[in-house]
Amino acid sequence: MGICGRRGRGRLAIALVMALAAARADAASSVVELDAGRSALSFSLDSTLHEVHGTARLTEGRVTFDPSGGEAGGRLVVDARSADTGNRLRDRQMHRKVLESERFEEIVFVPASLEVTRVDGNRARVVLAGSMQIHGSEWPLRIPADLTVDGEQIHIQGTFTVPYVEWGMQDMSKLLLRVSPEVVVAIDAFGTIRPPPIP
Repeated sequence: MGICGRRGRGRLAIALVMALAAARADAASSVVELDAGRSALSFSLDSTLHEVHGTARLTEGRVTFDPSGGEAGGRLVVDARSADTGNRLRDRQMHRKVLESERFEEIVFVPASLEVTRVDGNRARVVLAGSMQIHGSEWPLRIPADLTVDGEQIHIQGTFTVPYVEWGMQDMSKLLLRVSPEVVVAIDAFGTIRPPPIP
């Protein structure tokens, strides 16, 4: 297939993912299934001494969307118990006092809508809006993300902020140690679009 053919297919795939293309009246919802094994979730927060970096494990990732409109659904699930900064003492405090991960084992994001802000060939910028269930409460959240589509394969990269103290979790700052009340979270995920884009 020539360059023009590949570009055309990429544009059509993006249009499908972001609900920009005209859909048939009987078209069903499309689905993005994330590959948890190939997807990574990382987080960071500032402190007086240094910036803390960590990772967590995505255990489930499924986003449904209506090709003819902006509605979305599905679930993105993170195992709260897998959060790890590489420091055993700090991690014990994080799990016992902040996340309370033995009580609240999962962090779940439930999408509600998909908004397109930019399209460029087979790439796009979107905002996935919905709610995050964390530490026994539910909060509204918007996740800006960059999408790259290649046939039925999709690569998603996004960054968002979780104001964990405002959301009722313990502030880990002490007299001589200041810790940011917000965590910056980054997702780097790979998945498959079902049904696949029409060639």
